[in-house]
Amino acid sequence: MLLLNLAADAGFEVLVTNDRSIERQQNLTQLRLGIVVLGAPTNKIEDLLPLAAPTSSAIRSVQVGEIRHVTG
Repeated sequence: MLLLNLAADAGFEVLVTNDRSIERQQNLTQLRLGIVVLGAPTNKIEDLLPLAAPTSSAIRSVQVGEIRHVTG
């Protein structure tokens, strides 16, 4: 949670991650930014590129305290 707090303190509004277990690893009840979780099987560019457009949309619309999952 320290990283998420530091990011929020620094003015970040959204965290984009490929860590699909972040909801189970962190206590997100006090979340001060939005999280976009990518549903790509790996972090290889060929797996991430198809998620570019929906990720961009999710970044623009996610709210503080909300988690959005982006899948292909």
